[in-house]
Amino acid sequence: MRDSEKSRKNWDLGQDLVNKYLTGELKGSDKINIALQACKTHVAMMATEANRESNILVAAKMVYDDPKEREKYIKATMPKMLEK
Repeated sequence: MRDSEKSRKNWDLGQDLVNKYLTGELKGSDKINIALQACKTHVAMMATEANRESNILVAAKMVYDDPKEREKYIKATMPKMLEK
């Protein structure tokens, strides 16, 4: 399970609290500040995960497209494949 999947429930709760505050149903309190921090943390986690996935895709494409990079990668990770 990804970190952002775990923090999603806090984001949902935080959004509800912030919405109630903005519509006047709830007065300002520490809960609002905590809710905002939970929402910011969730968004940061999602951005970090997306960035990590993007970096993996770029690296995989580089290894796939460049024969020299592919050979370096195979030597580092699966050296027995290069034995003749």
